[in-house]
Amino acid sequence: MGSGYLGLDPVLPSVGIGAPLAYQPYTPFDNSATERQLADLFPNHLDMLNVPGLPQIDPYHAVFQEDPLFGPSVEEGQEGEEKPRSKMQEKNRRAQRRFRERQKTKFTELTGKVEELEGRLGELLSEKARLEDRTTILEHTLEMRRATSGETDDSLARRFSSVELSDTGASSSSPAGHVPSPLPHGALMAPGLSDDLAEGSVRFFHDELRLSLPFNGEHTLTLEDLKKTTPRDIICIYEQYVEELRSCLQVEAAHQPLTPAAVRVVKLANEISTLLLRAWALNPVAMRQMHQQLSAHAEERTPDARNEHRRIAACLRLTEEQREKLVAVTARFQHQRSTLLTQRQGIYARLQRPSDHVNVTQEAIDEFLRAHDAMKMLKINLCQEHWETLSYGSTATQLLTPWQMATLLVESYPQWYDFLALAEVLDEK
Repeated sequence: MGSGYLGLDPVLPSVGIGAPLAYQPYTPFDNSATERQLADLFPNHLDMLNVPGLPQIDPYHAVFQEDPLFGPSVEEGQEGEEKPRSKMQEKNRRAQRRFRERQKTKFTELTGKVEELEGRLGELLSEKARLEDRTTILEHTLEMRRATSGETDDSLARRFSSVELSDTGASSSSPAGHVPSPLPHGALMAPGLSDDLAEGSVRFFHDELRLSLPFNGEHTLTLEDLKKTTPRDIICIYEQYVEELRSCLQVEAAHQPLTPAAVRVVKLANEISTLLLRAWALNPVAMRQMHQQLSAHAEERTPDARNEHRRIAACLRLTEEQREKLVAVTARFQHQRSTLLTQRQGIYARLQRPSDHVNVTQEAIDEFLRAHDAMKMLKINLCQEHWETLSYGSTATQLLTPWQMATLLVESYPQWYDFLALAEVLDEK
């Protein structure tokens, strides 16, 4: 077979098959050469290509932008969204305005309800204080009646059964009005008697009295303040309340229930009623002097007292039930008071009877002991009359509504309101 060329390099005769290759030095890979070769092959980089119809892409910020092939950018879409957004904002503003208006209306309604409830609360507190005072007086009156009625009746029957009783008497003032009494002038001025009445009253009144109209810059009157008040002080408070009630009653809204003017009339009427009742209990001497001063100034202005009381009764607009109860309560009080006055007349007769054996020592001692015993009974009798009168005045006040009580005070001024005269006029009809 002839030999042919197989494409292999000729082998040197000195180098055998399997001999190692000759030494060749290491040449490191040149990256720059590769880049130069690529740059020669692709003179323009793809990122720098400017193809018509496609936006230019910044290679350094492309990761932070939207792909232009898949939709418009945020800046380009804002103009299309401005109109719907403005409509939504306007709708939200209207909704917020309506919400604020509803809240304002609700707040106004709640404020009005709070004021109304505060007025009712003041009215209830005044009514509560008046009822507590009335209950206290009735309980004390009943207690004194039970404790002393049996003893007093037996003593008077045993000691003064043979004494002739007279019917003489003088006028006396009380929270009920004018009532006949044989009490001599200044009897309540006796040492210790007025203090005993006040001390007995203090035990049953515990809280201080709050006033809507200030007196001497204060809106509260404690029990000690009431005990120390002068007749002039009580007259000042009384006149201040009467004038305020007069101005309130002249307002048309005062005759309608649950109006601010009506609530104020109720509050003022309850306060002055409670004040006068406590003053009669704690400071009876000052109250009697006050009554005498008012009566002295009023007698010249109202000569016909009976017609005046008829006019006052017409202004009160009493119901038939109120008239019947007032007349019945007055009749019971007059009967009870008549019994006390009869007992007192016997005590006075015993005290004024001279002794026939003044020079005899034993007879003088017996006479002194009998007089001392009579003075104790006289003190009991006066206390009973005092509390009976307070009980009647409290009961008569309770029969009237606050509006009627305010009208009675205003129409009677400058005279003192007189339940007995009023009941007498009502009994005629």
